[in-house]
Amino acid sequence: MKFIAMAAFASSLISWGSAAAAPAGTQATADPRDPAHPRYADCAPPQAFAKRFPQLTLKKALGKVGADINYESPSVIEPRNPVTGARVTSENLYARKVLGIARYKDDHTFAEIAQPLEGPRNYFMVVSNTNYSNGSTITRRNDVAEIYLKRGDVILPIPLETASEIGFCSGDILDQTKPCFSTAYARLRVDSDLFETLANADPQQAITATWKRTDGEMAQCPLYFSPLSFKATLLSIDEAHAKAAAKREKQRAQGF
Repeated sequence: MKFIAMAAFASSLISWGSAAAAPAGTQATADPRDPAHPRYADCAPPQAFAKRFPQLTLKKALGKVGADINYESPSVIEPRNPVTGARVTSENLYARKVLGIARYKDDHTFAEIAQPLEGPRNYFMVVSNTNYSNGSTITRRNDVAEIYLKRGDVILPIPLETASEIGFCSGDILDQTKPCFSTAYARLRVDSDLFETLANADPQQAITATWKRTDGEMAQCPLYFSPLSFKATLLSIDEAHAKAAAKREKQRAQGF
């Protein structure tokens, strides 16, 4: 998608916190897609995000970016599995850690870039929701249908691209000591211009995105994204892609 005057978008991003935190001169609106709507007056970012957002630097963010090599087959034991590309995410930038393991709760937001060995990059804003329990857990399903970003008087809709679920021991498990989780992901594709604009926004001002549920209703509170989520992944994809390409070359030398 292309958006007129996208370079000016960063200057109008709404700061995180309550609707009262909007820039001076912002008026209340009747449009529930607008973060200045009175319905969001008591909303605030998730606890983990609010705690870590003011302290995170670009250097620390770069150290938390996750990088993966993608393969033709999802099987981890396939002996001759060609590399197809690379992926980087900022999923762990604001995650809470328990015994060194990242844990995510509801309304967890991050950025993702996926790039095949030959082909264009794919840019995403991602939202995840997770349940944790012992013995069993309810399978989470995505409920994000569309998110909205505001620039000036224009509201930019970003529809859901894909939804997926992962988990461990969903359903009835007799062993109540077994740790379980279920996570639902919503990936919303954005173009490179918007992704770069978000990456270059003020890192001290969170990006507020209102959103519509899959049942057609607007969510009670917005989602909050960090500019560093976009910046850190943007600065990491070249290295990840180069590693994937180098591994593919070794595979070709081995005859596959």
